[in-house]
Amino acid sequence: MYTIYSKPNCPQCDQAKMLLTSRSIPFNEVILDVGQTKMPGKQYMMVSDLKSLLPEAKSVPQIFKGDVHLGGLNDLRRDVG
Repeated sequence: MYTIYSKPNCPQCDQAKMLLTSRSIPFNEVILDVGQTKMPGKQYMMVSDLKSLLPEAKSVPQIFKGDVHLGGLNDLRRDVG
């Protein structure tokens, strides 16, 4: 299962989600809390928590496949072919 850490209004995040959706690959999305209105049923995370999890990350999306950190959108593209 893939997990995409994303933020609102992020074109690369949207592309990552569309790529997995177009290939019928299930994924979880964790949205960074940047002060936006929260949608029911969505999972949110503080930016500081993502930085604790991935101190080297400078941008989103950050994508995991299971427990393995793939990286960003280009890494996801390589992984799904």
